[in-house]
Amino acid sequence: MDKSLFIPEVLGWKTENEYKEFFDSRLSKELRILVLSIASVIRLYEKDKELIITEVYRTLEERHRLYPEGHRLHNVVGAHELWKAIDLRVWNLDPDTVEGVLRYYETSEFDFFLIYHKIRKGVNHFHIQMRS
Repeated sequence: MDKSLFIPEVLGWKTENEYKEFFDSRLSKELRILVLSIASVIRLYEKDKELIITEVYRTLEERHRLYPEGHRLHNVVGAHELWKAIDLRVWNLDPDTVEGVLRYYETSEFDFFLIYHKIRKGVNHFHIQMRS
């Protein structure tokens, strides 16, 4: 895959790992296209926002660190472990923009769901997950 097609100004990466995982063949082409599409729609609303891919693949060890023993997700194999989800962090996104993005993708031809929620330390992100 030609990685030069992805303009650095559109997406950033939490670490080099997320960059490598984004181009890993185990991640579906549809999910890559979907993430770029969502990033583009966010840019239509708010051109100056920094969009950071914070999670692509998650190991069992990472899941156990995030969800300690006793947490309802501790023993659940998640979509990140199956290469079916990506987290996209956007700082201080206007609520109208969030609503617009969610509404825009309600009728998408992709088989996925999109959640915007707060995680630890008050950081909001989009969780983008393929259903199939």
